[in-house]
Amino acid sequence: MSRKISFVLFIIVSVLAQFGAIQAQGPTQALIGCSGVTRPSWSPDGKHIAIEVIKDDRSDFLYMVDSNGNNPFLLLPPPRGGISEYHWSPKSTSLAVEVPPAHLMIVEFSKGLPIAEYAHFLAWYPDGSKVAYLSDTDSKVHLATVLGSPSDQALPVDNVDTLSFSPEGKKIVFSVRMGFQWNLFIADSNGGNVTELTNSLDIHQTYPAWSPDGSQIAFQSWGNGKNTLEMVSVGSGVLQIIAENLYENEFVWSPDGSQIAFVAEKTVDLAEVFVYNLLNATVTNVSKTGWSQSPTWSPDGKQIAFATSRDAGINSVYLVNSDGTNLHKFLTCAPK
Repeated sequence: MSRKISFVLFIIVSVLAQFGAIQAQGPTQALIGCSGVTRPSWSPDGKHIAIEVIKDDRSDFLYMVDSNGNNPFLLLPPPRGGISEYHWSPKSTSLAVEVPPAHLMIVEFSKGLPIAEYAHFLAWYPDGSKVAYLSDTDSKVHLATVLGSPSDQALPVDNVDTLSFSPEGKKIVFSVRMGFQWNLFIADSNGGNVTELTNSLDIHQTYPAWSPDGSQIAFQSWGNGKNTLEMVSVGSGVLQIIAENLYENEFVWSPDGSQIAFVAEKTVDLAEVFVYNLLNATVTNVSKTGWSQSPTWSPDGKQIAFATSRDAGINSVYLVNSDGTNLHKFLTCAPK
């Protein structure tokens, strides 16, 4: 199957686009002429943070800023229907972006490269040379090459919902629908040698995420009115519940694998960012107060950026140390 390039929904141009100017307000940078900034994503090299910028007319733009909040750079004009999700490549040179209804493209700093239509992002290959996606056309997992000669390989696995590569790229863990349930399986990265990792009859287990050292897999477990963050040892198969009341599927490993940042609901109207420390099994509320979500780690594991609407309902991005200290507003919006 060759790479499909029949849909070109946007023209991505390498332009420096600002909403008016950037204003410094103490440690805070303010974008002029927008109504909110949300879903921060730190680049693996630590130089940039990708953000979704919402203009006053509710249109969504994908921007990146320097790690100090300066130099906003337009990556993606507002697509029809908004932006579903975006993920940095391991080498920090591009982002995999999915836009409704199901179009996947690789956005580089100077152009947009369509990968597939009717496709849903799954994961980057660890070296950044490939991207895995789920095809709506044949319901299979595909590996598309994004560096070098174009290629597209369908793996012999069906009914996959979510997927994660092992750190060295030799294995994949994925959730598969078995009847009415989702369970986790491990296979070689080419889809061979499939083995069962979990087997639940009444609980769904999805969104697996391999730890950076390859020893653990964190995942979302939900059903019967519960939504928990759990972890399973790859070697022993021992399961451990990390947190209850997980908000959707929001959790992310720290770069060294010693901590997990996650979002949990304290009440129906309040979700906050927490950090679980694997070394001492402690949980720290790092966002303190106000609806908060979308945590992302700095590459050195010392800071977490997250989105929050605590400031009179305006979506802003805050920074905090991983131990909960030095919480401060990083990027927000200001009127023209």
